[in-house]
Order: sequence, then structure tokens, then C-alpha cells
Amino acid sequence: MTKSYDLANARGKLTTEDDAKTCIAIIKDKKSPNKLKYNAAKLLGTLGKNNEKYIPEYGKLLSSVDYSLVRRELVSCIGRARSNKGIDIMLPLLEDKDPKVVMQSMRGLLLFKDVPRVHAALLTLKNHQNE
Repeated sequence: MTKSYDLANARGKLTTEDDAKTCIAIIKDKKSPNKLKYNAAKLLGTLGKNNEKYIPEYGKLLSSVDYSLVRRELVSCIGRARSNKGIDIMLPLLEDKDPKVVMQSMRGLLLFKDVPRVHAALLTLKNHQNE
């Protein structure tokens, strides 16, 4: 089995930057099965605050991935980074067509609810169609 397959099907945490890059490569690969992409995205979430340097990459992946579970996990990774660098990516996702992505974006933005533009955006969801 290839390293990428073993890595994305692992149940632990990522240990090296190369592992993170491999997971990102799996998600980018159009030939990777969705379940493999999902497992890779979940593993990226184990980076926690170390996800901050990958936030721009996650933003690019969000626009190129269609599979809902992978998109939700990528938004979760941005939120877990707990960095204001993710605000500009998560704010537009509050209007995403996928309610699961919207919810993950809301969760990630709640940490920044004292930032005026985040507060205003979250308030607009008070009367959201899925609320």
C-alpha cells in the first residue's frame, strides 16, 4: 500500500509536516476516492493550532472540492486553528449552499464574535432559512 493510503486511513494524529502535505495532496487528487479525501481532511484537523499556516491552502481546496464531508472538515480545520486569518474564508461560507458547511463556519466564527464584522454576519443568520 502507498504511504498516502496508509496515512489517510490512519486513526491517529499527523506527526510531520510531510504528512500534512500528503493529506493535502490526497484531497487535491481528482482520482482519490471521497472516503480517502474525507479521512485525509479529518487527519488535518488533528493539527489544531498548527493548522494556521495551512489556512490559505484550505481556502483553495474548499473552492475545488465538491464532496460535502470533505468541505465540512476543511472548514473545521480552519476553525480549529483559532486564528483570525480564517475569518475572511469563513465569512462567505455563511452563505454556502451546504448547511453543514454553514454550521461549521458559524462554529469557527463564534470565537471571533466580538469582531464587529463577524458579529454582524452572525446576526444575519438569526432568521436563516435553516435555523
